[in-house]
Amino acid sequence: EGQDWTGTSREEEDEEGLPLGLVTNMTLWRQSAFSSGTLGGAPPVSCVLVCSGTLRLDSCNVVSAGEGLVAVPGAHVKVSACDISAVLSGFIASAGSLCGCVVSTAQTDAGLQDSLFAAVTILAGAVSVVNNRIVYGTAHGVALLDGGSGLVKDNLIASNAGAGVCIGTASDPRLEGNLICDNGGQGLAVYNGGGGRVVSCEIRSNGYNGVDVSMERPRSTALDQELPCPRIELCHVHHNVGDGIRIYGGANCVIHECDVFDNLEHGVTVTGAAHTSIEHCRFNGSRGHGLNITGAGTAPAVFDCRIGTHGRDNVSVSDWAAPLLLACEVAGSAASGISFSSGAAGTIRGCNIHGNTGAAVLAAGWGAPVVEWSHIHGGRGDGIVFSEGARGALRHCKVRRNKGAGVWIKGGATPTVSHNHVSRNGQGGVRLGDTGEGCVDVTTDSRWHEPTEAESPSARRARRLRRWTGRREEPAACQLYTSDDRPEHQRYGDSRVSAIIVRGIFEGAADDDDDDGGSSGGGRGGAAHVRGLAGDASSEHHGRCEETAGDANAFGRDENGSDEEDSSDNEGDVPEEAGAAAAGGGGGG
Repeated sequence: EGQDWTGTSREEEDEEGLPLGLVTNMTLWRQSAFSSGTLGGAPPVSCVLVCSGTLRLDSCNVVSAGEGLVAVPGAHVKVSACDISAVLSGFIASAGSLCGCVVSTAQTDAGLQDSLFAAVTILAGAVSVVNNRIVYGTAHGVALLDGGSGLVKDNLIASNAGAGVCIGTASDPRLEGNLICDNGGQGLAVYNGGGGRVVSCEIRSNGYNGVDVSMERPRSTALDQELPCPRIELCHVHHNVGDGIRIYGGANCVIHECDVFDNLEHGVTVTGAAHTSIEHCRFNGSRGHGLNITGAGTAPAVFDCRIGTHGRDNVSVSDWAAPLLLACEVAGSAASGISFSSGAAGTIRGCNIHGNTGAAVLAAGWGAPVVEWSHIHGGRGDGIVFSEGARGALRHCKVRRNKGAGVWIKGGATPTVSHNHVSRNGQGGVRLGDTGEGCVDVTTDSRWHEPTEAESPSARRARRLRRWTGRREEPAACQLYTSDDRPEHQRYGDSRVSAIIVRGIFEGAADDDDDDGGSSGGGRGGAAHVRGLAGDASSEHHGRCEETAGDANAFGRDENGSDEEDSSDNEGDVPEEAGAAAAGGGGGG
């Protein structure tokens, strides 16, 4: 209908001996359509219909009141350098390619826009969509349905009324180098067990979440059947109206080396028993939480991420969620660094938590986190707060230079606090108040030491050198592994955590660690040295230190190569005279 026959066309055969048609330099126009078309379950109402063989469409204008181009299953289509404007879907195919085209929506008074699902639709096959502009659609931009796959690369997918890209059940495409922006819905929506790999895409300024991964298990799948796991790598997700990334409904997902920043709500939300691994990512600048983890059965693994400068808590864990945070840096929040509430649990291991306005770690509302082998310092509030019946444990951590208390236990909380180094906090080391039944276990660490005014820095270094019998490694060798039976946590137990990462967590400036002979209870906070509740806990703990693969050097070394903090054993403190003598004898060394 209405063709401009100034172009050329011819028919040949493709590699399989099927008809091969070539149409080039033409204007193809369909004036009217009276049904919802292919995606609505009706016969096609397309301007170009390919029923068999292969059609090559090159440098054409396609304008349609219905669908633009439809290739039925078994037909192959190659479209390049075309301008497609259609009221319904502009391109529907299960095999072929779409390259260098502009796909947009034509205007009509027929009232068929509600039947449009996506401007470009890939059904149950592999189609390459490369270097196109898919813009100004009245619904979604690109949809992959019923096992659709292929390559979607270097496209501009923008200003569509729905989502930018939808990946449906059993679909497994590769998205690479796309700009997905300014869409009315999600930037990328993966649902009902969709999979795929998203690499080096920029997803920004969309009207809802940047990336939305959900799952409603198809009825045909068994409960123990593993569903596809989308993987998002090297992407920038920012300035979206909702969350940067939201994963929920039991969905699987891996987020690797992504930057998620400046979203109007949370950076990443994981909820509804979702199974997620988040690795080597950076989250900052969102108005809500950096990581919002909530819901029973939600247990993501977060490894080597940088999380900071959010409007609320950098990491919020609530409603019985239980994540694993391993070797992460959490800094610069306007509220708490990491908060646990409403029965939340989980493990913080080998993390560097500093510079937060509120408490570095806040456990409240019957939360029960385990915080171990972490460095908590430089906060404008308290170091770690256990309140409102919280439980959990704090062990093998270094808590220092916080403006509030190092550890504050209150409101009926009953945590176990053991084998930590707590020093130089503004309002005391370990602060106890209103602890309910008094089931607080605060035990000594045999390496703790309170420097006195009589002991000079040189005497202290000499005493440490005299007692030091050899360097021990950081806790990366065994202490940072997890023994959880959760699959998303097991992957970090099977591989060795980089000792460089762990060393970077604990190392600090030399002048920050040097004790200048300050007293233990002055305005600078001093060192918290709480004696064990049992009689002689020092020798007992010394044996435990040997069994746990050695952590005496976990907190780094000072500028002279000795321990950064005290390494005293169960011989007792050195008298002042002996310390001075050791200083004189060891000065040359």
